[in-house]
Amino acid sequence: MDIAQFLAYAQEMYGIEAEPKLIGAQHQWVLCHPDTGAWLALLLQQWDEATGEYRECMDVKCGTLTPLLAAKPYITSAVRMRSSQWVGVFFGDDASAYEVSRLLDMAMELEDRKTATFILDEKPHTPQYEDSALPFARLNAPNSGHVWGSRHQLQMPEKIRDMMQLYDFADTSPAAKAKNFVRQGRFMAAYEDRTSWDFDVSKRYTTYHDLNLRELRGYFSWRAALRRGSVSPVSRSLAYMYISELLCGIGANSPKDVLRQLGHFEKNYVTTWGGSAMLNFIRTCQKDYAILHGFGAEVAKKYLTDKQTYYDGVLSVLKNAASYADKDVFQALCAFEEERLWSTPVFKEDHQRGEYLFAQLWRRLLAQESEESESFFEKCFGRQETRVWHPLREAVYWEELEATDTDVVLHPLRSYHLRSGRWSAREYDPEEFHRDVIEQMVHGADRIWRKQLKVRGRLQERSYEAWVEPHAQAVLDEYVAQQRRAEEEARRESVKIDFTELDTIRHDAHVTQESLLTQEERDGAEPSESTVSTESIQSDRAQGARAEETEETQNTPDTYGLDDQTLHILDALLAGDDVRGQLEQMHAMASLVAEQINEAFFEEIGDMVVDSDGQTITLVEDYRDDVRERRGEKIGRND
Repeated sequence: MDIAQFLAYAQEMYGIEAEPKLIGAQHQWVLCHPDTGAWLALLLQQWDEATGEYRECMDVKCGTLTPLLAAKPYITSAVRMRSSQWVGVFFGDDASAYEVSRLLDMAMELEDRKTATFILDEKPHTPQYEDSALPFARLNAPNSGHVWGSRHQLQMPEKIRDMMQLYDFADTSPAAKAKNFVRQGRFMAAYEDRTSWDFDVSKRYTTYHDLNLRELRGYFSWRAALRRGSVSPVSRSLAYMYISELLCGIGANSPKDVLRQLGHFEKNYVTTWGGSAMLNFIRTCQKDYAILHGFGAEVAKKYLTDKQTYYDGVLSVLKNAASYADKDVFQALCAFEEERLWSTPVFKEDHQRGEYLFAQLWRRLLAQESEESESFFEKCFGRQETRVWHPLREAVYWEELEATDTDVVLHPLRSYHLRSGRWSAREYDPEEFHRDVIEQMVHGADRIWRKQLKVRGRLQERSYEAWVEPHAQAVLDEYVAQQRRAEEEARRESVKIDFTELDTIRHDAHVTQESLLTQEERDGAEPSESTVSTESIQSDRAQGARAEETEETQNTPDTYGLDDQTLHILDALLAGDDVRGQLEQMHAMASLVAEQINEAFFEEIGDMVVDSDGQTITLVEDYRDDVRERRGEKIGRND
């Protein structure tokens, strides 16, 4: 912080401008109390012989400092003033703007304590604000001339001045900021103002003490309009401060009214202007507040964020996968690898198959015994450990509540517990999720299954995914065995004979036979020689035809499911011919024909036997003998 920034704070917060210590003095200025005229700070520019530059510093009358503040390297004993109530400050990059500004606040409070009454302009007025050049903007330059303009002081309502005096600088406890906020907030609970609020405030954990006069009056004006039902956007920091006000009971008459007003603000303001971050913030605050004030699990559960509810459901399914359907487990895995799971051909070509394989793989990995201390589920999502829980930690909140031991269970995977005044939470932390383990599982298994099931698209092998390969293979083997059993059962069902109908069949057959018998056959005569001869000839002819058909079938080469034109292409490749002309006559795409040939031989050879550049097809020389053996020998039997 430098002098120019310090003076900007003094002017914005208290309407104070620097004055020369003496007429014509160029390097000494004072800040005076706006009412008593007493000196609050003496600002100096000291010539530094070592650097050949002016060094900015000041003495400020702020009283005794806390040991922590007095130990700061930029705070020393007073440079010019001799009273023990004065301390020295050297401006620079290491001087904290917040802490140096607070020294002026302490000086104002120290002087205010000496004043019994305040004389303020109580006449109605319409405040006007105008831009003015900040003094000391060029103080680093030696002998810089400064022309002092007319003094401009913001109007400070008595209520705001009284609120400022309520700030307790002596309280150095960790909760001091929140306690002062509650003290001042209750004092200003019903206060209203009427000024504009078209400005931006960017401060974390904003309180009244962090705001200058313009910002304070703008906030109270916006809050008054909000309470009247006129909802309009305001700086995000001020909207967060309003939520903190409600959590501290400022402007509410009961804990139930706090939740009601928070819900109203969420619906009418946050959903329109707050964005997702503020929406998650207010819902978390509502959940924490409901737990703190004993509204019960059912009420607190309503305020879980969508993300918390979603992950609780997903983890519950994955942790107890044996109790859920394949589709449920698959969708739960999609929470972490949605794009890959939905796009893999293993799933796209057969949804039921994809859901079964990935769900069964997850169940198998959950059930495996590990020599390590953590289970597979813990490798992916960490442990459900009990952690210290600080409710409403993101808000400015302070409240004294009676501590009674209690347990609030919002979900089997999310619960909160109070013991001896200390809260703890038992839940899974998304920050500890190891998505890379799930990614390795999905990619490694997908690669194995694509190859074994002969679906399109090959994935690159990764050495660090070797751990999942035996599990993926075991799941696939189990799936294939189930499919074969199902097919066998279907075949048996298709040829099942209803033996209860055999008597009817026999009776009908007997009637038919009787109707076809000749009189000679009914009289028991032997069949004639010609009849026997004819029947023998017909039988011999039938047996010969069957023998010829069997021999012809045995000598037919295996087509591997390829049509005649594609087989001609393959035979030409085996003969070493260029097949470009044949492809043009067929009006066929070389890449599609190559793909058909590769798929036909993949099961037996396990690799691509032909290549295509989009124009023609060539045989992979390494597999020429393999293809010839499977194609050529069977053709040779016809020669």
